[in-house]
Amino acid sequence: TFNFTPTVAGSFNYTVAAQVLPGELSRGNNRRAFKQQVVTKKLKVLYVEGDPRWEYRYLKNAILRDRQISFSCLLVSASAALGGEGNVPLYGFPKDEKGLFGFDILVLGDVPRAYFNETQIRLIRRFVEEKGGSLVVIAGDRHMPMAYRGTPLESVLPAVLPDVAEQVITDEPFRMELTAAGRQDPLLRLLPEPSANARVWTELPGMYWNLGVLRAKPGATVLAVNSLRSNSSGKRIVLAVQRFGAGRCLMSLVDSTWLWRYRVGDKWFYRYWGQMLRAMTPQEPPGGNRFAQVTVERSEYLLGERVTLGARLLDAFYRPVRAASVEGRVRVGKGRPVAVTFRASAGTPGLYQAEMTAERVGETVVELASPAAPTAIARTTFSVKSVALEDLQPEMNEVLLKQIASAGGGKYRRPEQLGTWVDELKSDTQVVVSRSDFELWDSPLLLVLFVFPLVLEWILRKRGGLL
Repeated sequence: TFNFTPTVAGSFNYTVAAQVLPGELSRGNNRRAFKQQVVTKKLKVLYVEGDPRWEYRYLKNAILRDRQISFSCLLVSASAALGGEGNVPLYGFPKDEKGLFGFDILVLGDVPRAYFNETQIRLIRRFVEEKGGSLVVIAGDRHMPMAYRGTPLESVLPAVLPDVAEQVITDEPFRMELTAAGRQDPLLRLLPEPSANARVWTELPGMYWNLGVLRAKPGATVLAVNSLRSNSSGKRIVLAVQRFGAGRCLMSLVDSTWLWRYRVGDKWFYRYWGQMLRAMTPQEPPGGNRFAQVTVERSEYLLGERVTLGARLLDAFYRPVRAASVEGRVRVGKGRPVAVTFRASAGTPGLYQAEMTAERVGETVVELASPAAPTAIARTTFSVKSVALEDLQPEMNEVLLKQIASAGGGKYRRPEQLGTWVDELKSDTQVVVSRSDFELWDSPLLLVLFVFPLVLEWILRKRGGLL
C-alpha cells in the first residue's frame, strides 16, 4: 500500500509499475494504467432523515469525520432552528434551485412525505434529471420509498414499487450478495483484490430486514441482492442504481449496514459509505460545453461489458433539443470512428441515452454534438481492458484447488506427495455401476402373475357351486 497526493486538478492517466524480478513468467501484469479525475473543490452533501435511527447516527458521524465533505444534515424530528447536525448549518430544506442545486449529492432517509411540498418534490427530481446531481435513497420501514408512490420522485427510483409495502423480515440473518455488476463496480470494492473482496462480503455480519420491491426498472443496474429471500423476479433486490436524465439515483433497500461495525469498528462501514459517496459524485465531463455534454458511468470496462452513455443537448438559446435521436461517434485508439445512436429519454427533453458493447481493447473516445450547435462538440473517454484472471492472481490458490477437487470427488495433492498419490491409485478398488432399464408392461412373467389369481378364483368358485 502506498499513497500519492496529486497537486494539480484535472483528468489524468496514471500508470503503476512494479520492478520485474528474475524468473518472472509474465511481465505484462507488472504494470496497470488507470484514469483519475482530480478535483479541488469539496464534495457538498445534504442528508435528510426522519428519526435518528441507528443507520443515521453512524452514517452522520462517518460523513462528519471526512474533511473533504461540506456536510449539511437535517433531522425532521429535530428543530430546524438549530441549523441541522452537519458542519455547514442549514435551516430547512431548500425551496428553490439556488439552494438545492449547489449540492452534489442528496441523501434521503426515512423522511415523511408531508415534510416536502409539491414544489420541493419536483425540485428533487430536477436536481437529478436536469442539474445532474446524485440521489441516494436509504429505505425505511415507515416512509421511504413507499410514501412517494405516485409522486414525481417515483420515476427517479431504480426499482418498481409494489402497491402495498412488503417488509421482508427474517429470523436467519441474510447477507448482501453481490451480482456480477456489483463485483465489477468500484462502489463495492472493499479490498482491491477480487477474491479477497469477495471473501469480505461473505464474512460481513448479516441483516434481518429488507424492503421488498417488485423488480428493477429497465436500464437500472442491480448491484446486490438478498442471499436468502426471492420473489417471482429472482432474489430480492438490496442495492440498485440507475441513470436518470443527467444524474443518477442509488437506492439501498436495507438500513442495517451499521451492523458491519461488529468487532471491527468503523473499518468496513466507513469504507462502504465513503466509496459510495465518492462513486456517486457528479463529474463534469472534461469535453463538455454549454450546449452538449456526454457522460459514461465508469472510466474502465472489461472486454464484452455493456457501456451506458448519457447526453444532454441544448440549442443556441439553451433550450432542450427535441430530436428523437442523434448520432455520435465512437473511436478506439487510432481506429476509424463508428456511429452510435443516442435516443431521447421519454418525458425528458434534451436528455439522451445510448448503449454499446465494449468490443475492442484500448482507449475509447465518444464524441457528440448538439444538432442545433454542430460546432460545439462534447466528448468523453473510457478504457476497455482484457484482463486474464491468471494475471490478476498468479499465485497458487490452495483453498480453491481443494474445493474443486472435493466437488469433483477427487483429492488434492501437492507435488511432494506424488509418491503417495501413485500408491493410492494402485490400492483403490474401482467399482463400476451399470443400470439397465426393462419395460414391464409386456413382460410374460407379469402376465402370468396377473392371470394366475384370476384363474385360481374361478376354479374355487366353480367347485363351490358359486358359478
